[in-house]
Amino acid sequence: MPITLNGSGTVSGISAGGLPDGIIQSADLATGVGGKLLQVVTTNITSTSSVAFGSYSLAASTPVTATITSTAANSKFIVSCCTNGESSLEDHETHFVLRRIIGGSGTSIHVGDADGVRPAVSAIKSLGYYSNDQDSTPSGTHVGPYLDSPSQAAGTAITYGMFAMGRGAAGTFYYGRTVSTSNAGPYERLPNNMLIMEIAA
Repeated sequence: MPITLNGSGTVSGISAGGLPDGIIQSADLATGVGGKLLQVVTTNITSTSSVAFGSYSLAASTPVTATITSTAANSKFIVSCCTNGESSLEDHETHFVLRRIIGGSGTSIHVGDADGVRPAVSAIKSLGYYSNDQDSTPSGTHVGPYLDSPSQAAGTAITYGMFAMGRGAAGTFYYGRTVSTSNAGPYERLPNNMLIMEIAA
C-alpha cells in the first residue's frame, strides 16, 4: 500500500498498528530531526600557493580548509574536498590527511586504521601522466563525501582541512599549479575546494 504524507502533517496508508520503529514522522521533519540540512559552507581557491611538509609529518597549514559553526547540538557534518596541484615528490610519495580542528586541537579523521609503522592517511596523490615527472603534471585528489560526528554543542566553530605529508621524504606541495610556472600550455592552473554540510542529528 502506498504511503502518503498529507498536508495536515498526518500519514495515510499505514495500518492501525502505526509507524514501525525508526520511521521519521512529519512533526520531526518540521523541527529538523532526522537528517535535515541545516547549512552549507564552501571554500573555493583559485589562487596558487605552496606548503612544505616533512617525512611522515603533516604540513603546518593548507589552503584546502573551511570553518563551520554548528547551529545545533550533536550535528553531523558531510565533508568533501578536492586538492589540485603538483608535489615536488613523486605522486605515490605524497599523502593527504583530513583533519578536524576544534579549539586549537586537531584530530585526524577519515583515515585507515593504525597498524604498526604503516601511515594512516585519507588519500594518496593521484598519479599524473608521467610516473616520474615533478615539473609539469598536476592532478586532482578527491576525498569524500565523508560523514563526521564530532558530538559538539551548538555554536562550536569546527575547522576541516586537508593536509599534505611526505612518505619517507620531505617536500613541497604546490596548490593550484605545477612545480614549474613557465607561461606555456603544459603548466596548467587549477582550483582547490572544500564543501561542508551540517546535518541535524
